[in-house]
Amino acid sequence: YGEDFKFIFGEHEVQMKNLFAEFISPYVSQIHQSDPTITSIHFSNKNCTNQSEKSYLSKMSEEVFSLFESISKGNSIDIDKEQRFQLQIISILLKNKEMFTKLDELFDDEDEEEEENFEKKIREKLDFVSFTEVNSESAEMWNQSKTIEYIASKLYSVDTDQIIYLSRTVFYSILKNPKLTIESEDWLLDLIDKFMSKNEEEEKCQFSMDNCLNDIYFYEEVNFDFLSEGRLKEFIDKFNPNEMTVPLWNKIRKCFYFS
Repeated sequence: YGEDFKFIFGEHEVQMKNLFAEFISPYVSQIHQSDPTITSIHFSNKNCTNQSEKSYLSKMSEEVFSLFESISKGNSIDIDKEQRFQLQIISILLKNKEMFTKLDELFDDEDEEEEENFEKKIREKLDFVSFTEVNSESAEMWNQSKTIEYIASKLYSVDTDQIIYLSRTVFYSILKNPKLTIESEDWLLDLIDKFMSKNEEEEKCQFSMDNCLNDIYFYEEVNFDFLSEGRLKEFIDKFNPNEMTVPLWNKIRKCFYFS
């Protein structure tokens, strides 16, 4: 524990004692169980899927890495929203769920809305969620985050072309979020249809979690009794009855009760 451990984030290096490294990173603690001689970890952009994500590490300030070092020693810190965001990126890479959650609770994203920057803000949040999902071991770290909550609450205003390129797990988390706000049930059904059509071959087998997300699970989030008559008829005409599930049937049958 007296030896030094080095975290390398892109071009930045943070050195600390092994004891602190294992305290701040469950990932380090895990790899030391199998090989205690490892003295460094190099995080690169190899898992990034677009230009925005590739810039995360390169845009981090030296001040943020100093804050990270202070946290690893158990010290309390004061941060702003941008530093919160950058520290969350670090927590994701370190697989530190507790750190991610604590940072997530610090600020309310709802009060930061600026209409003229809405498209940019949504794009940044979608990129952040995608990065978090790819670099997390489980959905627990990100699917209940305020970022998902914010996207769900503004979904009716988001360009659908931005949604259909998400992974199945991220899209499903948005649909399941209690803050989900939509234009109408017809609009939601159209969005799901468009997403399924676009992602049928591209996304279905990309992640192990996705393999568990059958298309029907997404349609179970639609309140069919609020669909227009024409849209309901269209769905029933093309739906394969062999794929019916109990939750889906419980929603559809409400449409056939008459007073």
